[in-house]
Amino acid sequence: NTLFVAMYGGFNQIGRTGLLNMEATCNQALAAILPDKSQNPFYLLTYLNYSVEYWKGIAASSRKDPNITKQDVLDFECFFPSLPEQTHLSLFFRHLDRQIAESRAVLEKSRQLKKAMLAKMFPANGEKIPKIRFKGFEGEWNVWKLGAFGKATSGTSLESEFCENGKYKVISIGSYSEESTYTEQGIRANKNDKTEKRILNKNDLTMILNDKTSSGRIIGRVLLIDQNDTYVYNQRTQRIEIDQEHFIPLFLYHLLNAENIRQKIISSAQGNTQIYVNWSNIKNLEYLIPPSKAEQTAISDFFRQLDETIELQSAEVEKLNQLKKGLLAAMLV
Repeated sequence: NTLFVAMYGGFNQIGRTGLLNMEATCNQALAAILPDKSQNPFYLLTYLNYSVEYWKGIAASSRKDPNITKQDVLDFECFFPSLPEQTHLSLFFRHLDRQIAESRAVLEKSRQLKKAMLAKMFPANGEKIPKIRFKGFEGEWNVWKLGAFGKATSGTSLESEFCENGKYKVISIGSYSEESTYTEQGIRANKNDKTEKRILNKNDLTMILNDKTSSGRIIGRVLLIDQNDTYVYNQRTQRIEIDQEHFIPLFLYHLLNAENIRQKIISSAQGNTQIYVNWSNIKNLEYLIPPSKAEQTAISDFFRQLDETIELQSAEVEKLNQLKKGLLAAMLV
């Protein structure tokens, strides 16, 4: 029942508290707290974790290398109701934590299913037929070059056109998440002679040609534009206006974002700490495409439904997290 408070580890770790459920020793950079008989350990755990922002504030305001001290922990004021009330609050939040954990597990299971199906529903390296295929489709997939997917246009620097209340959302390197979804950065631009040529249409793809690190977590990822006249694209993003006579945009979105397929882009990258590719060097990369648009559509529909399920499950996790946050604010002093 000893609690450990993290005193080091950067702002994502400082102040985080864990409850020990076995005999152990305490290493450096941790403050150990042993509750007395008038204190419910799980109540104190909940209270301390609710106060993480307080610890960050102390560390941020007093030190270049953020950390908190034993004295900071000793000086922290914690309010305790009666032991029975502590117990009731502990049971309530433990139940809520279990709900959150179960929802996260369901979400993670769906994400792993998608990852597995992306690996099996597109041909593996050296093969021309996927391991899993919908009934009614047969024959080898055809080879197409990346540059043949549609008209490609490079982005240009739009930083000088950013404005607070602009009409258009700006797609730049920070817009690409590791889940290949659009990340809202709050960057906007208005229509003018420079941005007009960079306005995207629904069903365009945009590909990021840079990565913030050497690990390749976002390079080569694509976004599927969901609305007309809503987005413009910045430098180091390549626009692809899909040839819809031959390709289903949603199919290409899932194909290019599949980790085993995206490896083609990563393998072509240059640089050290921040890697990049140039369109001229990757436009001739070869990809396998089903021989019929009907099969592209079937695959697209499968992953669209799976994405909708993941989105609903993610929203449920966020809803429970926000519920806990609100209840902590309302129920703890």
